[in-house]
Amino acid sequence: MNNQKIVVLTIIFGFVSLSIYSWFPTPETKDLIRLTINCILCWFLYRGANWSRWVMAVPSLLASVTTATMLLKIPAQTAEQITTMIGLTVMFIFYSTAAFVLINQKFIKTHFISTET
Repeated sequence: MNNQKIVVLTIIFGFVSLSIYSWFPTPETKDLIRLTINCILCWFLYRGANWSRWVMAVPSLLASVTTATMLLKIPAQTAEQITTMIGLTVMFIFYSTAAFVLINQKFIKTHFISTET
């Protein structure tokens, strides 16, 4: 397994993990539908479909901007607010990194060239 495949698998793991984490403790129907769509998109990303790279990158970029905006608005005064800020920081770092890697094809170029679908 080459490094680019590991990068793609790491991004997929992050998307699925954050999708599952978002519906704890009680999942609703919309959460399960979102997880299903996310898994389907991740499958195409794993298979090397170039369009899935863009479909995953654009919402990641929007999520990182939204998360950054939320981080700037939350004052860190109570323990609950600090916990929220830590969670948002993790989400911001992941979504920003995922968007950067998926948009900047330099890191995963051969993954999408070698497995055209």
